[in-house]
Amino acid sequence: MAEAPALSIVVPVYNGAATVGELVQALRGLAIEGGLEIVLVVDYSPDNSLDVCKTLAVRSLERRRVSGPKDKAVVLLDRCIGLSLTQADICRIHRQDIMQLKGCMTPP
Repeated sequence: MAEAPALSIVVPVYNGAATVGELVQALRGLAIEGGLEIVLVVDYSPDNSLDVCKTLAVRSLERRRVSGPKDKAVVLLDRCIGLSLTQADICRIHRQDIMQLKGCMTPP
């Protein structure tokens, strides 16, 4: 069995087909000692987010809602599901776009 990565990043994805690829590419460019795991949780997105996530060769999960709008409870559940799949002792939840990444994960 492979050793667990040092850091797991969970990304809830909804209508993120246009942005998630750039984010995953940037995350892969980070030099994380001990390795990095990226978990994408696609929440029944009406665009082709799931197809895009599958082509990125990271762990992807599609979670299907029965009905209802995208609300705070659904976003929280997506995060919890993603965290339950991680292998690292240190986990971070990240938005599906790259804006949050710029400058916030760079060591001082």
